[in-house]
Amino acid sequence: MLKRLLKDGAIYGFGALLARGVNILLLPLYTRLLSPEDFGISELAATLALLLGIVFPLEISQGLTRFFPSAKTEDEKTEYASTAVIYIMVICLIFVLISLPFAKPLSLYFLESDDQMLMVLALLNFFFLAIYNLSAQLLRCQFLALKFSIVNIVFSLVSIVGSIFTVAVLQIGIRGVLLGNLAGYIAGSGLALFFAHQNLVWRFNFKKLKEMLAFSAPLVPSALGYFATLYINRIMLKFMLTITDVGVYNIAYRIVSPVNLAVATFLSSVTPLVYEKYATESTPLEIARIFRMFFCTGLVLIITISVFSQEILFILTTKEFYNAATIVPVLTLSALLSGIYGFNYGLYIAKKTGLIALINIFSGLINILLNFLFIPMFGVIGAAWATCLSIFLNTFVSLWLGQKYYPIPFSTYKILTSSIIALTILWASSFITGTGILYIVAKSMLVIASIILFILIGLITFDEVKSFLVQARLLLFRK
Repeated sequence: MLKRLLKDGAIYGFGALLARGVNILLLPLYTRLLSPEDFGISELAATLALLLGIVFPLEISQGLTRFFPSAKTEDEKTEYASTAVIYIMVICLIFVLISLPFAKPLSLYFLESDDQMLMVLALLNFFFLAIYNLSAQLLRCQFLALKFSIVNIVFSLVSIVGSIFTVAVLQIGIRGVLLGNLAGYIAGSGLALFFAHQNLVWRFNFKKLKEMLAFSAPLVPSALGYFATLYINRIMLKFMLTITDVGVYNIAYRIVSPVNLAVATFLSSVTPLVYEKYATESTPLEIARIFRMFFCTGLVLIITISVFSQEILFILTTKEFYNAATIVPVLTLSALLSGIYGFNYGLYIAKKTGLIALINIFSGLINILLNFLFIPMFGVIGAAWATCLSIFLNTFVSLWLGQKYYPIPFSTYKILTSSIIALTILWASSFITGTGILYIVAKSMLVIASIILFILIGLITFDEVKSFLVQARLLLFRK
């Protein structure tokens, strides 16, 4: 299981991080052509698309992930996949057609702009994003790691090229960003559906739909609660402060986006494997081993990005965005906590969807309350900390309860010890406040020290590092 995960995860991760890396390198261009307000509108439009993508598809992608890998025949898999794709196209199209006549008032309320075309583009982004997410999930369920990676690269590059052309050449501002994203979703979803065609026919099975929705629909309140835990701060920043503050938060989030993307990509490659192998006796031990490697990598990423946040923002942005440096460490921690939540297989395997919903709804309500308290007191950083604390609560409770249904032998000692090491190193880095080569060397030494200490306490072993490097070399240099 671990060998297969390393292979698939490396392919998934390479394509995703390559595309996202190019996007980050373009921040110097974007931050000179777009204002913080423009970035705020972009973030709110993306948040709205995510929210709609939870409500109307009824989380059917989770139903597909649950039943497709365990289907006994190829015909049965085809019925699951085809039914899910047809359902999501029809239900999302109906919502878009109903919403289009109200584009202008919706744009004024959510985006603080009288440009109704922004809301039209946001709705179209929602439609194709829903198709893209489902079709990409289907590739993961088919274990087509290389094709998924190609799709992700195509999506990202089309989005980037489209945005550069519309923003830098046509100079149409935030419209250009939304148009670029739309072009990427169209290209990505089209290619993903083409790659997954072996399990796609124009055949709709109401029984399969009912089976998938019976599993996934109860997860909608749960997903909304988790959405509130992760994303409600954008909306609350907009109403409690300004849309410019949302833009500054957006920049910090973009800096951290490689961590979020790596976490999501990693988990998306693990989950189908777990559902396929969870009944095997050795699987809990394999999950625990995978978790250690994941946790170690996550801590190193948190330390690296947090320690060098000032330098990253200085290189990639303008002075209007430099104060985002204080938000970056909190967002990286939130990204890791979100990833840890993804190891909550016990509640899902036991199909305790009601309990999952209660936990997520509770953490979402806690996040709303904390945002109400923290934003007036601390501003944008308060919103970041409110979300981080809510994610921590959600993750801790979910893992604790999940262990009762599917015990995984996590190494508590190694997790706690490595966390203390990471916090100590981040505390030490706060005293290195200057810029220049000596400061960069000092910060680099802290990162290297953290890796050495993680190996010494056994969070990750030399053999595991060696195995990862061998797999990476085979992937990169095989003929």
